[in-house]
Amino acid sequence: LLYPEYPSYSKIEKRIQTFTCEWPYPSGSRLSNQMMAEAGFFYMGAGSVCCFYCGNKLQHFEPRDCPFEEHATFYPFCDFIQKVRGLDYVNRIILECGRIPQGRLKYEKDGTQKVKRIIFDKSGATKRKSERPPVNRIISVSSRSVNSPVPPSENIDNACLICTEKPAIHEYDPCQHCPMCGECYARLEQKQLDTCMHCFQPATIRMRVPNTPLPQ
Repeated sequence: LLYPEYPSYSKIEKRIQTFTCEWPYPSGSRLSNQMMAEAGFFYMGAGSVCCFYCGNKLQHFEPRDCPFEEHATFYPFCDFIQKVRGLDYVNRIILECGRIPQGRLKYEKDGTQKVKRIIFDKSGATKRKSERPPVNRIISVSSRSVNSPVPPSENIDNACLICTEKPAIHEYDPCQHCPMCGECYARLEQKQLDTCMHCFQPATIRMRVPNTPLPQ
């Protein structure tokens, strides 16, 4: 995993140490310091936790909550939760809670650029039987989760080819086409994971080396 928001808490032992005696959930519970740290969180005090990788924060837990499910529910595009639990798990969680629509992908083509943009169809979202209002659970959203422009120095070689807004951290292998950010990668269907959307050749997706020039 590249570029965590809080690299000093990359090691689970460091995250565990932040859960002092103030943390109200005992060892062996679903919200124990061990479980919270395994889900990527460190303790910030006053009942608030933060993911070391995506930098997003949660509070107001209930004893029955699972930290992995909460992480996937509110911040499904975090690369850490995707890595430790897998995309199938994250997709199942977000579809069950109904916070993110099922990603049916459509294409636009303009001749010179075969993949201009992926449009996410917002129909077909499923609803959870008992939805919880998420507003009071989310404290803040880091720069990884908002649609902030890519810095000018990154616009040419580092911008995601799909959303054109965030830095590209994935690409197809071996062709190196379609550099994409973590959020757009998470929304790809299986057929887009197995076949390059530019040259339509069989491919896999790998982590991209920053500042790599775009292939011709």
